[in-house]
Amino acid sequence: TTNKNVLALLEEVMKDELMVIDRKSSVYMFNRYHLWPLRPETLFKLPLNVMMLSAVDLLLGKFRKYSLVPSFENHILKMYGPTLYNIFFKEYTEKFLKLSASETHADWAITGVARAVIDERIASRNLLDVIKQVLMPFPVTTEFLYPERGIDRYAVILAMKIREMGGRILTGVNNVELENNKGLLKISFGGESITPYKMIWTGSLNDLYLKSLGRDTLLKYLSIVVYNIEVEGPINDDSQWCYFGASDIIFSRISIPGSFSKSLTPEGYSSLCVEVTCKENDNLWYFPNSVAEKLKHDLERTKYINNTSSIRKIHVEKIKNSYPIYELNYRDKLKNVFDALGSFNNLVLAGRTGCFWYNNMDHSIEQAIDIFNKITGEAKNNA
Repeated sequence: TTNKNVLALLEEVMKDELMVIDRKSSVYMFNRYHLWPLRPETLFKLPLNVMMLSAVDLLLGKFRKYSLVPSFENHILKMYGPTLYNIFFKEYTEKFLKLSASETHADWAITGVARAVIDERIASRNLLDVIKQVLMPFPVTTEFLYPERGIDRYAVILAMKIREMGGRILTGVNNVELENNKGLLKISFGGESITPYKMIWTGSLNDLYLKSLGRDTLLKYLSIVVYNIEVEGPINDDSQWCYFGASDIIFSRISIPGSFSKSLTPEGYSSLCVEVTCKENDNLWYFPNSVAEKLKHDLERTKYINNTSSIRKIHVEKIKNSYPIYELNYRDKLKNVFDALGSFNNLVLAGRTGCFWYNNMDHSIEQAIDIFNKITGEAKNNA
C-alpha cells in the first residue's frame, strides 16, 4: 500500500514484526514456469507462433470490431487480443470462477488486473503494457510488507488490543433481525442479543439478507478448498505465488509460506498452500479428499515437487465466500440488495464479502479506517 494511514496502522499494530520482502510470483504456461511480471527471458520460452500472433494482435487490434456486451470475454479480447485471451485468460478464469468468460462481467477483468498491479511501473492493463514488460531491459523489483510470524498475527494482535481496552469479541452469530420496526438491526450470540449503535457487517450478503429480510439475494460467491501440504525436503520453486491456467491441472494457485518467512516452515521441510476453487454445495466441498491423488499427480507433473513420496501430510481447510462472482447481471442484483439493506439505520457494509467487492487486504484496512472516522465523526456531531 501507498496509503499513509494504512501504513501507520500496520506499524502501530505490528511494530517490529513487519518484514520487507522482495515480491516474486510466477505463472505456469506451455509446461514451463515464467516469472510474473514477465521478463525478457520469457521471449525465449514462448512458442514462436504465440509471439507472432501476439504481434499481429497488437498491430490489428485497433481495426477489429468488438461486441458491446460488457463481458469478461469482450473486454480481454479488446485489451489483450485473441491470442493471450485463448492461451491464458479464458482457461484460467473459467477454471477459477466455474463460469463462462462470456457470462462473466467485464468488471472481473478490470478489477482483477487492478488487483495484480502493485506498482504502476509494471502495469499490465493491455497487450502493449505486457509487451513493454517483456522487453524491459532492467525489470522493476517490487516489495511488500509481511509479518515475520505469519499473516494471522495482525488479527491476533488486534484482538489482544481490543480486549486490553475493555472490548469483547463474541463469535457464533445465531441470528440477525429487525428490532420492533425501528429500522435497527439486532444481533444474537447464544443467549445474548445486542442492538448496536452501528453494526459493521463483513460477512456474506446472502446470510444477512436471508436473516434480516427472509429472502435470497441471488448473488453468488466462490469458495476455496485449501490443501495445506507438508513436504519433506525442498520444492522446485522459491516464489511466493504461482498461477496455473491449464484446465487439466486441478489447482489454480499455489502459495509457499516459507517464501514469505522462513520461520513458517521447519528446517528440512517445505509447505504448500494449494488452492482449488468450488461452490459451497459442490461435491468437492463435501468430499475434499476425493481429489487428493489428482492433486499429488499434478504437483509432480508440473515439477513442483520431484516425487509424490515427499508429501508427508495434507491438511484440508475450507474457506467460504472467498470471492464475489461477477455475473453479467450482478450489478442490478447488487443494487437491489444495497437498496433493501439501506433501510437499516445502524448497518454498515464492509470488506470483500460484505461489499461484494473484489479487493486486497490493504483496501479493506483503508476502508475500515474510513468507516471508523465516519462513525466517530457522526457520534461527536450527535452528542
